[in-house]
Amino acid sequence: MIGLYKDGAYLFQGGLLLGEGEARDVGVVDRRLVEAGLPVLSDAEPAWGNKEKAREGSIARRIIVDHNKDGDARNLRLRFDAL
Repeated sequence: MIGLYKDGAYLFQGGLLLGEGEARDVGVVDRRLVEAGLPVLSDAEPAWGNKEKAREGSIARRIIVDHNKDGDARNLRLRFDAL
């Protein structure tokens, strides 16, 4: 099934995808994780509460960091691989 999320989405515990609106409430997230048979989140500050932290953990961000030839995250020098 394909879902469209206008404001963004978060992947929790590698198996639960929630839209940004649902993901704001830790209680809702924990309930949905239990329903999906996944472990609940800890009481620590959630990464999804901070968009910059969430971006740093995204798949796209990890790919960009892995292909950055320079150490500067603001001025990228990307290395491209053959597909």
